[in-house]
Amino acid sequence: MIRTTPKDRTYQTLAISLALCAVFTFLQRRAESRGSEDSVTRVVRSAVLAPASHAGHAVGIYAESSLIAPFEAGRLARENARLRARISQLTIENQALALQAGESTELRAMIGLQAARAAVLRPGFVVALKPAVTRDNALVQFAGTGVAPIRGVVVSPSGYLVGQVVQTGPVADVLLITDPKSSAGVRVVSNGRPGPARVVLGICQGNRTRELALVDMPADADVQPGDTVVTSGLGSVYPDGVPVGKVTAVRVDAARSLKMATVETPIDFNMLRGVLLRQ
Repeated sequence: MIRTTPKDRTYQTLAISLALCAVFTFLQRRAESRGSEDSVTRVVRSAVLAPASHAGHAVGIYAESSLIAPFEAGRLARENARLRARISQLTIENQALALQAGESTELRAMIGLQAARAAVLRPGFVVALKPAVTRDNALVQFAGTGVAPIRGVVVSPSGYLVGQVVQTGPVADVLLITDPKSSAGVRVVSNGRPGPARVVLGICQGNRTRELALVDMPADADVQPGDTVVTSGLGSVYPDGVPVGKVTAVRVDAARSLKMATVETPIDFNMLRGVLLRQ
């Protein structure tokens, strides 16, 4: 009696399987050439191949639910935790902003600043520009009653600060911000730098050119060329938010531990013609 080893039985099974595949293939091709399906092939497909296909599908579902799902659930849990942390951070930031807004309102009330309101603009025409060699001023005739209110704020048609009315009458005397005796409280608006914004306050002083001197800033003030400068509303002369110009240069006075900057206004004061009075 010939004994067979497991290895021999494996080869025999493989040979029988290959033979059966060859027979089924022959029967299927012959049936296809006749335009009909072989009965043996149909029985094999329904009895063997279809259950195997369903079994493979079931195995795939099991693998997805038992093996892949736990990893996906972990990822979703981490993502949800990250989103919850972000929501908490935004909630805290919104509460801080609301608190700052309340403190700003109280501070304005304490120092007597008026709440922001829509400005009424009256057009004016410059009838004389720098009539005195010792002052940077303009004589302006405003539309309407012909009388300008004292301490009115004068801006250019584009909204940039020109100066203030210092004497009323049918023709108003406007002191330009370029005059050495003119000054305005301002704040610096950083342009697109990352991190929390820091309010930088200073004073813009005239020097008879378009380049104003920005002084009285701390040495560590976050000021860089390209920053926008607007009025701060401090000093009760100019309202908050009137654009003045852009920073073009920054330097530090080490002896006084102060930072200074140069602010260029876009207004050509030698060609000033039309202005607006903010009321």
